Amino acid sequence: MIDKVAIFLDVENLSGWLKADGGEMLLERASELGRVVVRRAYGNFSNQSVSTRQAELNLLGFEFVHVYHSVKLDVQVFRRRPYELD
Repeated sequence: MIDKVAIFLDVENLSGWLKADGGEMLLERASELGRVVVRRAYGNFSNQSVSTRQAELNLLGFEFVHVYHSVKLDVQVFRRRPYELD
């Protein structure tokens, strides 16, 4: 048996699984391995499919880490020669 267990949960990719009491099942399985010392749920909690899982995960003792998704920008990079100054 492992002494300590950490759970790092990607809520966005597992939101469908969490609807079927997946959070409780995960904790039960993790507890079989050892004492769960870290419970973190990662996701964009402004997304409705993710935020609906927040209450359940909060009751299960998860700490929330809001992950903002990067925005793709059309950026052009121009090189300047060292002698070109503004």
